[in-house]
Amino acid sequence: MAGNLPDLCLLGIFKHLNDDYKTLYSCTFVNKRWSYSSIPILWTNPFELISSFKKPKLLKPLLDTYLSFLPQSQSQELEIKPRFNRNTMTFNYPVYFRHMNLLLIFGGIEHWYQQEPTRENYSCTLSKEISICEALVEYFFIHSSKIDTLVIRNFDYFDILNLSGSTNVLSKIHTLIFDHDIFNQFSTLSSLNQNIRSLTCYIEPPHLELNDSLKQLIRSQKNLIDITISEPEPDEREKPFPMYWEIFHSSINVTLTITFIEFEGIEFPRNFSLFHHLSSFINLQYLKFNGCDLLGIFFKEDQLLHEINSYRPLAFKKLNTIIVIETSLNIEILKILLQLSGEELRCLELLDMKIAKFNYIIKWLEVFCLKLRRLVVMDRSNKLEIVRIQDFFQKFDNLPYVIINGEKFTP
Repeated sequence: MAGNLPDLCLLGIFKHLNDDYKTLYSCTFVNKRWSYSSIPILWTNPFELISSFKKPKLLKPLLDTYLSFLPQSQSQELEIKPRFNRNTMTFNYPVYFRHMNLLLIFGGIEHWYQQEPTRENYSCTLSKEISICEALVEYFFIHSSKIDTLVIRNFDYFDILNLSGSTNVLSKIHTLIFDHDIFNQFSTLSSLNQNIRSLTCYIEPPHLELNDSLKQLIRSQKNLIDITISEPEPDEREKPFPMYWEIFHSSINVTLTITFIEFEGIEFPRNFSLFHHLSSFINLQYLKFNGCDLLGIFFKEDQLLHEINSYRPLAFKKLNTIIVIETSLNIEILKILLQLSGEELRCLELLDMKIAKFNYIIKWLEVFCLKLRRLVVMDRSNKLEIVRIQDFFQKFDNLPYVIINGEKFTP
């Protein structure tokens, strides 16, 4: 019966398996129709899949396949001997490529080149690997039917804008992930693309010239939906986060379109006006803190609530999901968020962190968030005071279960 499903149904099923390469790979052998439906999904992001599943041995056949598509003249120039005849291949694999992570591609080529029996001495290796990477990236730019994600992190071997087809690709991407100190083409990207939907910025100590061009990029976007701001290694001497964050919360376009905000590894300053800034995003639905430090933020609760309710009455009224992971948290901050989101809140997750006064959180949920549908709490100390959990369910109409330290409670 499954073998007779329409192609559109098969495609929908296989898209749900896009992170399960083993199952997708098995699907390619069921029959011809399954193969034609699953192969395009399996090959959208192969470098990420191999990296995620830690299967470096798969890089050699992957690169053998991709490099076999390079023009003969280019293969000869790079001294690459194709392993396959691309004219006899059943699928045009590069056309399915969607997610370009430059560092993963380069890492794959490094691994592939080490396996080549004809590789040169070490002093020439890097230059050859860069040349091969450049050729393959350019081939993807020209021949992929749609590259929608570009990741530029820890990669500065060549400027992608010098490659054929790059401007066409950059004009169509909807997800951009970058290191601010490496990617310096914000001005160019601003003129090429005003329809980026997802942006992840790994911030470094500020460079004023780059900061201005990043501001230009952000303010040019019309459909930016989610942003992630990450500070992998906070510098004790400089605190660049406030300067970067100002670009986002002060942009009128962004504050109207953003629905998803994630902070990762941010140590918020004591005098940081977090709630005032977040209240600018009137359509905010999803808020996540991952590995942050919120202990230093100081505020006066009554004054804060009065100001937000008086001057920005729509703030937080669409916030339905709050997720806090491995974060130092003053629970009064959580109280404010629960109070401001109120009955709109559907999901609260507090994961991998020490939670003080858990019963206070339970009371606040009962008072402010009566339409809650999901509550997950994981306390690393495993010392949560769990009381009245059965009484807790009686306050909510649509709460099917609660997960506390891995244990599932039902009404």
